[in-house]
Amino acid sequence: MSVEFSGIERRLDELSERLARLTPLRERPRSDFDVDPYLRDIAERNLEVAAQRCIDICHRIIALE
Repeated sequence: MSVEFSGIERRLDELSERLARLTPLRERPRSDFDVDPYLRDIAERNLEVAAQRCIDICHRIIALE
């Protein structure tokens, strides 16, 4: 793989990791998140980082053009 795409690959790997961390939380009912601020924080942070990685990937692709 060329160097220019290695940054994208790294970000995709982290995106996959963050989404994997969220997968077990899908089965949790909404009420669990309402009463447990720590659980909510875990979900929010992983969603935040996943979204940021998507933005980073887009910026990198634009920069390559």
